[in-house]
Amino acid sequence: MRRYMVGYGVWNKQDMIGWLLEGIGTYVPEATHVRFVFDSCVDNSEKNFDMMSSQILKNVARTSHMTISKERCDAVVHEYKLHNALLRYFVHETNCDVLIVPQDDQRICGPMILRMEGLLDSYGDRIGLIGGRDGYESGLSGIVGSAWSESTLNARLQPGMWKEATFLNSGPLIYTRKVAENVGFIDAEYQHWYGWDDYCMRCKYTHGLVNVVVGTEIRHLKFGKVPGTTYYTDGSQVKDHVRFKSRWKNLAW
Repeated sequence: MRRYMVGYGVWNKQDMIGWLLEGIGTYVPEATHVRFVFDSCVDNSEKNFDMMSSQILKNVARTSHMTISKERCDAVVHEYKLHNALLRYFVHETNCDVLIVPQDDQRICGPMILRMEGLLDSYGDRIGLIGGRDGYESGLSGIVGSAWSESTLNARLQPGMWKEATFLNSGPLIYTRKVAENVGFIDAEYQHWYGWDDYCMRCKYTHGLVNVVVGTEIRHLKFGKVPGTTYYTDGSQVKDHVRFKSRWKNLAW
């Protein structure tokens, strides 16, 4: 079996840390490394991780092979830079073959690693970026995704089933070592969704790889107290779209 790392980028989710950790320990005990990166958290997210991570993962997973680590970002970095921080650690500090990155409100609820093995065996070195929620074509056409996804889908994938797609929703995403090393990191000049579209385009058109969405088992839920944010209303989505169109010209949407 390949070696897997599970990475979470967390922004102020103190009440959800134990919930996320228990999902890892229960459903992906095969993981060899677990890493949490904390994005300028002003709550007790990091403190709760320190108190709970070893106890929950070692007791629930009942394994001694799982390495647990963390990183703190003092300035706000947002999702792309959290992925990049996890990718840097994955590439430079581990011998893992695959990195799984759910969002910080997504609890793994099924044997995700075991289901990934069949997909990776089928595609081998042709695999590009892998999505665990939605896949789509230009203009959000032909959108398909996991049964748990709240998106308006044309078709729903049962766990372990997959479909090729040009673009992928960011939660969760799965990177192989070859993709991380050859395609590189996410363009951190983006702040929102078009950065993922850009990375998918790099996989497909620059490196000739096949992006795939696979059905996963995820519980997508927010609970507890979280600070307010202007992240979705600051206009950066428009700037991202301009950057995306400028880079990819007629291939962009």
